[in-house]
Amino acid sequence: MGMIRSLLKLAVSKPATIGYPNQMTPPERGIRGTPVLILDRCDLTAACEAACPTGAIQIAKGESGGGSWQIDYGGCIFCGACIQACPEAAIVASDAFELAIRRREDAIVTHTFGGGA
Repeated sequence: MGMIRSLLKLAVSKPATIGYPNQMTPPERGIRGTPVLILDRCDLTAACEAACPTGAIQIAKGESGGGSWQIDYGGCIFCGACIQACPEAAIVASDAFELAIRRREDAIVTHTFGGGA
């Protein structure tokens, strides 16, 4: 009798999962998504690079004053240390949290700055 009762309970209960990705629930309030660079605020001080506990952020300064800012989302733990460390508030947390990719190199985002940045 216990087996029949269990089966009946399963038959009338609602599913525990949703039909993802066709059905999506909004992220919970306060979620910290991917760190995103606001290009016109960044002055390549490298405070974010120094604060990153995993080394996911790399900054390369060029001889002419330009350079590049790179983040590897495969190494990022979304801790927010880079956001707090940036003196120019050039890094913000987005609401993006789905990071499925087909190739490892797609997890690396690079921004290049000209000589005046």
